[in-house]
Amino acid sequence: MRAWWLSVVVVSLGCSTFPKLELKGLPTSKDHPDAKYVVLLDETVARYVPEGPNGAPQVIITARWRAKILKPTVLPPLRAWYSRTFTKVESIRGRVVKPDGTEEPIDDAKRSDRPVFDGSVLFTDERVVEIPVPPLPVGAVFESEIVTRDLDVKPFVLRESFGSEVPTREARMIVETPKDWLVRWSVQSWDGKPFAPVEVVDGKVKRWTFERKDLPALELDPQGPPAWALVPVVAVRLEEWTEQGQKKQAFASPEALSAWLWAQYTEQAKVTPELENTVKEVLAGVPDDAESKARALYEYTCRSIQYCAIEIGYGGWIPHDAPTVQKGRYGDCKDKATYLHTLLRVAGISSAPTLIYSHQGTPMPFQLPSLGANFNHAILAVDLPGGRTVYADPTWRAVPFGQLPPNDQEATVLELREKGAPLKTTPASAATANVERQLVTLSLDARGDGAGTVKLETTGGSALNVKNRLLMGTGKLSEWLAKELWNRSAHVETAKATTGGDFIDTVRVEGTLEVRHLFARGTKGDVLLRVSDVFEPWVRPWPEGRQTNVVSKFAQTLESTLIVDLPPGAEVRTMPADTEVDSADGAYKVSWKKRGNGLEVTRTFVRKHRVIPVARLGQANEFVSDVLRAEHAAAVLRLPVVEAAR
Repeated sequence: MRAWWLSVVVVSLGCSTFPKLELKGLPTSKDHPDAKYVVLLDETVARYVPEGPNGAPQVIITARWRAKILKPTVLPPLRAWYSRTFTKVESIRGRVVKPDGTEEPIDDAKRSDRPVFDGSVLFTDERVVEIPVPPLPVGAVFESEIVTRDLDVKPFVLRESFGSEVPTREARMIVETPKDWLVRWSVQSWDGKPFAPVEVVDGKVKRWTFERKDLPALELDPQGPPAWALVPVVAVRLEEWTEQGQKKQAFASPEALSAWLWAQYTEQAKVTPELENTVKEVLAGVPDDAESKARALYEYTCRSIQYCAIEIGYGGWIPHDAPTVQKGRYGDCKDKATYLHTLLRVAGISSAPTLIYSHQGTPMPFQLPSLGANFNHAILAVDLPGGRTVYADPTWRAVPFGQLPPNDQEATVLELREKGAPLKTTPASAATANVERQLVTLSLDARGDGAGTVKLETTGGSALNVKNRLLMGTGKLSEWLAKELWNRSAHVETAKATTGGDFIDTVRVEGTLEVRHLFARGTKGDVLLRVSDVFEPWVRPWPEGRQTNVVSKFAQTLESTLIVDLPPGAEVRTMPADTEVDSADGAYKVSWKKRGNGLEVTRTFVRKHRVIPVARLGQANEFVSDVLRAEHAAAVLRLPVVEAAR
């Protein structure tokens, strides 16, 4: 439960001593044979206090972490993420307790303080302090403590995760407030076990204690849910407090947050003559209907405003005004959404900036209404005639108007409306909307070597990879195509795009290629041609005992066709029967047919859903077994030249 979401400014390093630690009776490698270390304590104590200006609330957070080393390993640095706007660090310290009981503090002289942002951010006041942890001997215990003070609690929700990729013996979150203040809490208990705090009143202090013990290591997998979706997560927010003798409240509901943010965004949607001229120029020659106008202004925003962020303080949530974005020709997601919102306003089209959690296949559930939780991205809800709302993400250059990138699909959104809006969910795209087809035509000799052409056609979410590649224009397209091909032993010689435009729905790429040793040797002079020898597999079995869902970015349809022209004198003796396999989560079909002096094989796979639940993994593995069996079936060919060579 390291408080990675906190913003802190380092003020000083505490020098007080840690409590005496008894090494006897601690877990050993026999208790956790697969773990490099075991977390003994993961504790966060958050005390809300009236110590800000005019008695405004602040929160003092003490994060303690203790682990025993079971195998040779190097722990990550002690880190404190901070922003000068919101919080400061009261102290940061750590120690190593060696197996013989001697203690050694971490070396503060090696402390670094650096900015934290990637290439898409021009400037932010977020930074991180790091102190490296030295290599630790087996049997040693490392302990750290970071004390921070949030100077402004209103934007934030305290969120704690219980558990990690290593076993955790004890995890705890304690929240304290003055007795007459109120907090609101929410728990996501993904393991299905009841999880609620113990609440007590101690004099003038009210205390909530959330606690879990003996948490196993997470099962993390590239095709599984992220860590936050596998462990219990507690969210806590100050709900009501007293400030200068008056009662103050946080946002009571998503609707209240929506209305408040609508006012902030509206102030930034300023219309100027320059913006009016821009709309007039962009819409010149565009059909006089709302959807055509919205599409033209969307495409203009995507193309003309470069993504780049300046985020300082509340600028992380409140956009820059539209005239500033137009002048600088750059902005982050909320800047671009507000800019497009303003252009549409000039064109007489209603829209609403919309907050969303952009994800990699696992949407984040909404917990408590606040600025600093639940959302990490901004898009736009465009209101079209007939009561139809179209969500548009102007951050993505390659997504046509009317579609959303996979990261934005099936996500909880909050539209910013004058009277507030309830939470909604963005639609998912069907497998028929995300299609990739590959057609390879080959002329082969008796050794199974040959050359031919490849055609790739892709739409929807499946097309984003190639669209971004064509827009960025980095590297050789032939090298990119070689990585995309499902064919084994293929060397792509040339490649070119045969369609153009950044907002087209279907992208086509063609090329030439060579292949080697496409045939497997049979008996009595025969050779074999199998799908499994020609193509990379689309599906693989999942290990028995897997405890997590299988997560993909979107539902999808894949189709590959191989057309083979055989050398003179060759004969197709037998071909496998066509096979169809169906399940709750996928459908597969492979078909064979003779084609002149050769043959054609086509296989299709439909991923029906983005997620395969754990409960259906057994059924999914049966589907995979049937598919792999069908792909191993062989066409039998007679090649006289090969027989003569023997």
